[in-house]
Amino acid sequence: MQKPQDYDSAQALTAGRFDNPAAGWYVLGIVKAEEIKVKNGDRAGEPMLALELDIAVGPHANHYRKLSEKLGKPLYLRHNRVISQANYLKGDIKAIEKSNPGFIFNFDEKTLVRKLVGAALREEEYLHAQTQEVKSNIKIAFLCSKEDIGKGLPVPKKKAIDMSKEHTRQPGEDDNFEPPQDNLPW
Repeated sequence: MQKPQDYDSAQALTAGRFDNPAAGWYVLGIVKAEEIKVKNGDRAGEPMLALELDIAVGPHANHYRKLSEKLGKPLYLRHNRVISQANYLKGDIKAIEKSNPGFIFNFDEKTLVRKLVGAALREEEYLHAQTQEVKSNIKIAFLCSKEDIGKGLPVPKKKAIDMSKEHTRQPGEDDNFEPPQDNLPW
């Protein structure tokens, strides 16, 4: 075997434990924002605001960027909102505006990048496509202003998988996401 060129300077990594965030309340930063079309279901073809987010402050800051880099694929938190659901869309936008004093959304989704927002993250189960095992990961339950984080609300309960339905999609499949090329200062 030939020694790799950067072997001596490489950081030693193992497949061991990765310190994942738990369900709870977090301040997130928006990494990417774009308008896309709903791919399937009753709303297929409708425009949707798609956000990619990462934890912005605390011991898990930049967790999803680091995880994406470590595993070589984008693994950011995702939050999608169908634009025709105006009341929910407005709730998300108001949470972002309130979290970023002086910011007023002008319906250019690119202006949402690098903005902060509060969020409740919950544990959600899924069926692993290859092993057919029930596994779980952390997903966004809802957005709120960073000032309203946890105000009188419990952490959302775990979302268990409904085993009566067929499940084949793994988290991260069919994502048209390119990770940012720079560090995002929160």
